[in-house]
Amino acid sequence: MERVALTCAFLAATVPTQAAGWHWVETASLGPYTNQVEVFLESPDGYLYVGVASGSTILFRTNNRGDSWEATSLGQLSGTAVRNLLMRSDGYLYAATDYGVYRTNDGGETWGDVSPPTGGGCPSRQCMIEASDGYIYAAGKYADMRRTNDGGSTWEPLPKPSGAYRIWSLLEAAGGVIFAGAYTGVDGKIYRSGDGCATWTEVAQLPSNPEDMIEASDGSLYAVTWNASIYRSTDGGWNWHEIPTPPCPAYFDLIQASDGCLYLGAESNIFQSRNGGATWVEVGAPLNTALSLFEGRDGYLYAGMHGGYAAVFRSSEPIPEPATLALLAIGGLAMICRRARRTRR
Repeated sequence: MERVALTCAFLAATVPTQAAGWHWVETASLGPYTNQVEVFLESPDGYLYVGVASGSTILFRTNNRGDSWEATSLGQLSGTAVRNLLMRSDGYLYAATDYGVYRTNDGGETWGDVSPPTGGGCPSRQCMIEASDGYIYAAGKYADMRRTNDGGSTWEPLPKPSGAYRIWSLLEAAGGVIFAGAYTGVDGKIYRSGDGCATWTEVAQLPSNPEDMIEASDGSLYAVTWNASIYRSTDGGWNWHEIPTPPCPAYFDLIQASDGCLYLGAESNIFQSRNGGATWVEVGAPLNTALSLFEGRDGYLYAGMHGGYAAVFRSSEPIPEPATLALLAIGGLAMICRRARRTRR
């Protein structure tokens, strides 16, 4: 699918504080006793899965954009929250809870326990990744690292980064390099490994733990920390620099959508950046805190909420297609845009 990208020449320096045209629709209820939406995943057959916390059922799915939700775990997943979801290339869906790792190949009707022998569960939504070398890498609650290449039947222990007390995020970037965002007990650190996690190099010391890391389409790396800071690397993760952030006490999830923009889920709001995090505008908070964000293959943006009860909101329309040969005026900022083409991945 091809989308039209914008190359903008700025004619004024005024930055808008609210992005126009954003409206949110609450999807169907996930049921009672759910507290927060932790993670999203879309399967190849078109189902959107959400993992939640503090419910009798902690995994749901929909194939109609949330007009209805189907409970899939049916009590087979031990734990109080699904922290991480992974769809592997062999067709198995993996769910990491705070108690263990489980997998299914029938859409969630039945689950098998494939937890590493150390147990301990998963602390965050980025604690498990499938890397390009065919291994699944998983970090336990106390920074114990393991990997498997047989679907979880066996797990190979790996050295943990020196000084790491808990690993909150794992990311594979270009060239198969794996990054780990960790809490040391005092502050946060980012570690880099280019050899399948056999060895680690500390590349950044941060004021608090990096809870979320992404790689953008231009190769830039971003890390979102617990204390509402965002750091960026433009040299393959060797050096990290703090970037401007919107005024908000806490950030939770950062994604790059198909329009090339960054979207940041935060306490009481959702923000958008069109320039790699240099400036941010509000796109509106549907309800309470946006704990998790996800763009479906159909272009709709989904927000998983925290606070009071678990709710999923979606944008009323797909993320807007960039204009072609348009002169836009937004909050006094004029931009002349010319057509460029890029392929959506």
